[in-house]
Amino acid sequence: MSLCFMWTAGEGRRLRPFTEKRIKPRFELLNLPLAYYGLYLARNAGITNYLFNKHHLPHQVDELAQDVSALGVDVQVSDESEKLLGSGGALWKAKPILEQHDYFLIANGDEVLIPGNDKVIRELFDIAKTKNALCTLLTCNHPDLLNKFNGVWVNDKKQVRGFGKSSPESGLTPTHYTGYKVFSKRIFEYLPDGESNIFYEVVKNAIDQGEVVINHHIGDTLWMETGNPASFFKASQRLCHEVWDDVQVRLAHFERPLNSQLKTDTAHIVFSSEQKTQYLLENLEGFVSLPTGDFRGHHFKNCIVQSSPELLQNSYHDTIVI
Repeated sequence: MSLCFMWTAGEGRRLRPFTEKRIKPRFELLNLPLAYYGLYLARNAGITNYLFNKHHLPHQVDELAQDVSALGVDVQVSDESEKLLGSGGALWKAKPILEQHDYFLIANGDEVLIPGNDKVIRELFDIAKTKNALCTLLTCNHPDLLNKFNGVWVNDKKQVRGFGKSSPESGLTPTHYTGYKVFSKRIFEYLPDGESNIFYEVVKNAIDQGEVVINHHIGDTLWMETGNPASFFKASQRLCHEVWDDVQVRLAHFERPLNSQLKTDTAHIVFSSEQKTQYLLENLEGFVSLPTGDFRGHHFKNCIVQSSPELLQNSYHDTIVI
């Protein structure tokens, strides 16, 4: 089924200095790279063709593409190394690949969505085709809508009319964009050459010209931002407390070691099942997430440790260790 274009070119500025060493889609949240949370949903829709874009640390995007291709799917990479082209420019750059498909999925490579229905991406494609929509957006509820996050403004026919903190017309309801959308290849009729913003400059222009953009709202879902260290840490804890089994399903899907948990009066430790356990309670405090590895002699307090970290000191606290 069609193609998934996962946006992986961003610089991850709010996660600096950690993203100076690793692209954000390869950051591990409970020992699963962020990109794989989106890949799981795309694979459950039957998608076997994937496209990534690269700009920041481009060799790491190439490595991610190689890892994903090992899953038995077709993977291509769009090169934005010279200049980051924005959300619309990413489509323009990849037009020769994308226009081969009547419909294609766009997914952010650094967001976490755990829907109650794992087939939600297939539903998104079905709606797009049934409604002959130029764009079909997947949205959900969020408590910070219109405060921290811009809204997608929808009428009573589930048609999107605009984007932003304020309504573009009367009688609309705001909802939260999840980072997933399906485009018809007709989008290229509205897309300018070079850099552009896909929502505010392209989709809104198409809406004003009479194109139909549909909202597909899902209620039973958990969406989490991971844009800065605080939100990354919070997302890790929420996954543990709210959707632990769903994370285990995703790890198993990609044939990765499952996670285990240990809780004491002073620590909550998440660790790979391949991790040796005899020393886990030594020098660990607060919430600590550990990959497979030997970390004896290192003290961690409130830390998320990434795979193969460069350990330059003996003690870490309140940080991502990479």
